[in-house]
Amino acid sequence: MIFQQPRSALNPTMRVGNQISRVLVLNQGLGRGEAMEEAMAMLGHVGISGARRVARAYPHQLSGGMCQRVMIAMALACRPRVLIADEATTALDVTVQAQIFDLIRDLVAETRCGVVVITHDLAAVSEMCDSMAVLYGGQVMEVGTTVDVLENPSHPYTGFLLDSIEREVDPRVEERGVNFALAGCRFGHRCPHAYEACAAFPPMIPVGRGHTASCFLLQDESSHAVARTD
Repeated sequence: MIFQQPRSALNPTMRVGNQISRVLVLNQGLGRGEAMEEAMAMLGHVGISGARRVARAYPHQLSGGMCQRVMIAMALACRPRVLIADEATTALDVTVQAQIFDLIRDLVAETRCGVVVITHDLAAVSEMCDSMAVLYGGQVMEVGTTVDVLENPSHPYTGFLLDSIEREVDPRVEERGVNFALAGCRFGHRCPHAYEACAAFPPMIPVGRGHTASCFLLQDESSHAVARTD
C-alpha cells in the first residue's frame, strides 16, 4: 500500500534503507545484509539516484516526492499482486505528481501487478485508471470503464461531481453534508431528483456494456422504455 502522507507513514526514527530492508527481512526471509542490498536496488528501481546515500537518510531529510518514492519501493519490495495507492499524490506538487504517475505506470507494466487508486482527483483517474467506481458515503454509485463513466455519467452524483469541475455546484447539493445514518441512498437527501423510493438503496442497474449505476431513476427509465417497446 502507498499511503497519502509519506512522511507520516514512514518511521521518523529509522533510516529509510532500514525501513525497506526490514520489510524484506520480515516478509521475504532475507538476511540483514542481503535485505539492505535489495533495499538499495529498490531505491534505484523507483528512480532515486545515489541510493546508498538516500538509504542512510531519515524521512525528515528527504523531500515529499522522495519520501513517496521510498513508500513505493517499500510497497513493491514484496512483489505484490495488487498495489493500493491511497491518495498517493495529494501532498505533492503538480510536477512531482506527474513523475509519480509515470513511475507507477512503468512499474505496473514491468511487474504486471494490479493497482487500486483511491482518490478525489478525477484528472488522476482519467490518466491512471482503466475502470472506475464512484463512491458516496461508502456506497457504490456507479461502476464502469473510466472513459464510459466520465463521458456518459448515469448517476446524479457522478453528474454533479463532473459539473463541479467546470462550474459552481447547485447549492441544493453543496450545502448538505454526507448523512451516514440514511438507510437508503446516501445521496438521496442532496439529490434534487430524489423521491420516495430512495428511502431504500437501489440495485446496480446496467446502463451499458460493463457500466452500471445505482439509481431508481434508471430503473424507472428502463421500465418506461420497455413499456414503449411493447
